[in-house]
Amino acid sequence: MAGLDTGRLSRTDTMGVAAALFEQGRPFLLSAKSDIRNAMCSKWDELLSPGGPLEALLRSVMREELAAFEARQPSQRNLGEAISKNVVAGVKHVVKTTSRTRTVEEMGRTALQNVVCNALDIEGVRQVHGAMLNLRVIANGKDPASQGDGITISFPAHSKKPDTYANREFMKLLQCIMAKVYSNMASIEEDKRPDVFRQKVALLTRHLDRVDDALEAVLRNILNNGRSDARAMFYKLLGFYLRMKDASIEMEHPTATAPALGSGRLSDFFSVVCELQATATGGMPADEAAAPAHEGSTDALSGVHSVVRKACLAVGIGRVGRLKM
Repeated sequence: MAGLDTGRLSRTDTMGVAAALFEQGRPFLLSAKSDIRNAMCSKWDELLSPGGPLEALLRSVMREELAAFEARQPSQRNLGEAISKNVVAGVKHVVKTTSRTRTVEEMGRTALQNVVCNALDIEGVRQVHGAMLNLRVIANGKDPASQGDGITISFPAHSKKPDTYANREFMKLLQCIMAKVYSNMASIEEDKRPDVFRQKVALLTRHLDRVDDALEAVLRNILNNGRSDARAMFYKLLGFYLRMKDASIEMEHPTATAPALGSGRLSDFFSVVCELQATATGGMPADEAAAPAHEGSTDALSGVHSVVRKACLAVGIGRVGRLKM
């Protein structure tokens, strides 16, 4: 420091003083650095040595954390009960909300008929009925046993048990419809086909099963309302005159020429004369004898009267044909 001016020091002088001081203290700093490094290394060696303080601390922390984690976990028994409870609840929900399709053998008669009915397109069945009825009428016309009867096939008795011509012919009609229904079902992809018809691709008349019986019952019910209305109209227009003792129906022009197809309305060929006996009170004599209209009475309405009407069969049958059967 000798030789320096004790007055105000310049920047250069200050830096010189600092450099001189550093050089003077270098041995001390180097010695202190070595001592610190040695002390730190010794301390780290002590901390990191096997079984040392750091290992003991880590072991203690791990034991505490594991103990706390174990305390937060449910016991094996509680865990089993919780799992069992959730599984049972889930199974019950699935069973309750998932509908299982019963097999044909598991269904009662009514249940099976309901399933069959729900699987059918009712309007489609009516269309099939119309087409099959036309075919059966044509077939009947070629059968000598039918004597040209194309009407009775649509008017069977209410019970299917009597072995009558009408019942036999109507059953043939039903089987034609059933065969067509199965054929239509077979054209649908199997995975989209109603389950009840999954295995039905044809009607085996010699091996009828429960599905066949159910379909027959459903078809009879579908066609019943229209048949009932048509039956009532048929007997009102024609059947009454054929059945009653003192009623008759005859062709007005027996030798008339048959009209062209579609032009039969009001033609001479289909013109008929209907005659019946009637009274003003609606009652008839016990012996159904035709009493003179005015015998023993001055009342023009007394007695039994002969009522004659003219009608056109083409008009009447057309009204029957327009009914939905």
